[in-house]
Amino acid sequence: MTKKKRKLNCHQKLIERFVLNTESFTGKRWAQEVKISKDLHQKYGEEFWVKAQLGFKVKSLSWFLSPDGEKKLFEIVLQNKVKIASVKDVEIKEEIVPHSVEKKIKNKLDFLKNG
Repeated sequence: MTKKKRKLNCHQKLIERFVLNTESFTGKRWAQEVKISKDLHQKYGEEFWVKAQLGFKVKSLSWFLSPDGEKKLFEIVLQNKVKIASVKDVEIKEEIVPHSVEKKIKNKLDFLKNG
């Protein structure tokens, strides 16, 4: 009886797609790569990683955090013209809500003055 292969989640797919020799990873190494993958997903978004073509595999996803890796990712962004998830529209409100701050009673004299 053959075992069914588990479906990979988006972080595992990213690791399998861009990293060399994932078969030799230990539990600790997988955890490190998944952490980096989560950070990269948060920064660039799912759509970016689906469309990204690197052309080679790296030893670790931490390469994308290095200056060379960031440069390569920037080139990919320019080529694909993909929106990056970390850019968010911020709504600015001009409404200011006034509030009063009551002074704390620190000693007996403050209590007698302010009651």
